[in-house]
Amino acid sequence: MFDQNRSLVFLFDAAGDLVGRIEGDDIHGNQVLASPARLVTVSARAVTTLTATSRAEYPIDESAVTAAANDPVTGATTLWFNSGRSSTFVTVAGDGTTTTGSVPSLVDAAAQCGDHATARDVGPADADGRYRYAASELDLLGGSR
Repeated sequence: MFDQNRSLVFLFDAAGDLVGRIEGDDIHGNQVLASPARLVTVSARAVTTLTATSRAEYPIDESAVTAAANDPVTGATTLWFNSGRSSTFVTVAGDGTTTTGSVPSLVDAAAQCGDHATARDVGPADADGRYRYAASELDLLGGSR
């Protein structure tokens, strides 16, 4: 038997008329993040950015979105993916440039403020079985700090 699962995003204008459709391979926890200038969504094969005049895709090979956040004023958006023992991210900056990276733990929550993304990392359990939580702040020029 073959897999027919798909991720579908339908776009409507202010009058409620269908103006577009994005279809891709299925991904768990899909997000659609909007700002006045753009819309960012994801499938298992790409992070897709749509504006009124363009469509850009950043190729990925992921199966689950673990966190996502955007700043609706600037349009900056970061999507997080579980990659086993680490989390990878794709950021679409306010100017539309795309960067990617990873942190060596699992991200389960995120926030976005202008050109900075903050993520809560869930680290491994300690000897008492308690999980360690830490924050990672990312600059959109490509790295964690």
